[in-house]
Amino acid sequence: MSKPDWSAFKGAKGRIRRLRILGSTEKPMYKPPPEEECHCETFVFHPTGRENDPIKLHVRFMQYQGKIVDFSINQVFVLDGISHDIARIDTAHGTIHRHQFFPRRQQVRTVITEIPVDDGWNVVDKGYDNALDVMQDEWDDNLRRWNSDRA
Repeated sequence: MSKPDWSAFKGAKGRIRRLRILGSTEKPMYKPPPEEECHCETFVFHPTGRENDPIKLHVRFMQYQGKIVDFSINQVFVLDGISHDIARIDTAHGTIHRHQFFPRRQQVRTVITEIPVDDGWNVVDKGYDNALDVMQDEWDDNLRRWNSDRA
């Protein structure tokens, strides 16, 4: 057997390109059931309880067989008629993770937990209640972080 010719795999700068190989060892990622098979809801409420407050939580979730299988909880601040994302906890990319947004610098993304493929529905379902509690309890801290970057 002859040696492989690695020059065929080198990119423009002479580095070896990483090729995806069939049967790759990448671990599978959690994906919720198709949206058309789920019950989806979206609602908005004020964590302060005051209707005219500029702080809002936008909640979206998908429910399948009695369990929350996908969600996103966004904290929004309305300033001069413009909505600004302040923080979010969601289930995209196979993880439950949170985002802290800032007006002038890049967002900070923190993974809370990986969502296992085999028990994902249960993890997401439990994670939804926890995430909703966190976003209701920490809205003022999130806003303070966002405002500290505006000055």
